[in-house]
Amino acid sequence: VLGLCDRDGDGQKMGTDERAEWMRKHDEMAAQGYRIIALARKRCEREPTSRKEAEESLIFIDFVTLADPLRDDIADAVTKCHRAGIRLLLLTGDHPITAGAIGFQAGIIASAEDVLTGEHLETLPKEGIKRLLKKNHAFARVSPEQKLMIVSLLAEMGETVAVTGDGVNDAPSLKKADVGIAMGSGTDVAKQSADAILIDDHFATIVKGIEEGRTVYENIRRFITYMLASNVPEAVPYILFFWLGIPLALPVPLVLAIDLGTDILPGLALGAEPPHKGLMNKGPRSRKEPILTFGVYLRAFGFLGLLSAVLSMGVFFLYLYGHGWNWGQDLSWNNPLYLQATTLTFAAIVFAQIGHGLSCRSERESVRMLGWGSNPYYWWGVFSELVILGLIIALPVLSDIFGTALFEPVYWAGVVAIVPAVILAEEGRKALLRYGR
Repeated sequence: VLGLCDRDGDGQKMGTDERAEWMRKHDEMAAQGYRIIALARKRCEREPTSRKEAEESLIFIDFVTLADPLRDDIADAVTKCHRAGIRLLLLTGDHPITAGAIGFQAGIIASAEDVLTGEHLETLPKEGIKRLLKKNHAFARVSPEQKLMIVSLLAEMGETVAVTGDGVNDAPSLKKADVGIAMGSGTDVAKQSADAILIDDHFATIVKGIEEGRTVYENIRRFITYMLASNVPEAVPYILFFWLGIPLALPVPLVLAIDLGTDILPGLALGAEPPHKGLMNKGPRSRKEPILTFGVYLRAFGFLGLLSAVLSMGVFFLYLYGHGWNWGQDLSWNNPLYLQATTLTFAAIVFAQIGHGLSCRSERESVRMLGWGSNPYYWWGVFSELVILGLIIALPVLSDIFGTALFEPVYWAGVVAIVPAVILAEEGRKALLRYGR
């Protein structure tokens, strides 16, 4: 606009010094993050017939500055992204100085000078642009076509791309991205092109969404690990029964009592585990990584499940041998000794589940680090399974249905000790993982 202005509309162009002074003022305000509009007027006796005529002999008026301040928590949200391995790119049509100031204030770029213009992008080959996209950058005066090109190049690099925008010009990029996020105050075209709409126009909400998504993913893993580990001590008695011919340590009714009773609420409570402190301090997982990895199977079946099976079968044989049973001796299904031994096994598996649940709250972090009371839902789940266990053993109607019998109180000490045994073993495994990385 300054280049089109005369000093007073008399055809004499604005002097170099005067124009430089106005540009100095412009740059000073742009460096503070203001958006700037230049205003000019024109004296004419008739309406101009062309754009060229309308833009001749303009008289410069002044600048109008628009302030769009950053929200207070934007810097914290950006810092979380950096810690979580999420790279941020600022693509805008604003002046480079304005883009640099906003990017620096938000923490997206390390210096206000880390800004490239759309004009500069046109001179670079695709490989050169890809190298730039490997770190945080701000791009100013970029066209819709250039935004789309950047999104496409990021996709070619194997990146998962999320794009935010509000205007019609953002629609192609929103459509191309893996996740297009339109502003709630944006145009209808942008909203229709996007996968999600950010109602509050708040970038920090996107970061909270990422954290929630990671939490849901981790909770699914916790739940599955818990359920798989709990199934091992249920299956081992049948394997040993058919393979070695030993008495069946867990009859079918008690298996159903575990699967349809004691398992359910603690498992569901693990699905409500709150976000852990270090959740946003690690990089994103690969999109190709399945929920059920070899490590999940190994931990569930080869460690937690196997440990619980050994402990529960151990108390079963300990009770039998302690009451005069010898290997190879037959036990009828209604023998009081057999009923007491299977009830003890059932109780041992339930208490092993308590240890499973506490251990499954994290793959690496200690229970002490997480806090014993940070998930109250889990303790309500524990309370429910203990109530179910007590009713099945002590209530005559249910004990007749499930084939249980009371055993000597002294054996409860061994059953309860299974909880710390499972937790301590798992804490040792986690410590090895932490110190071994």
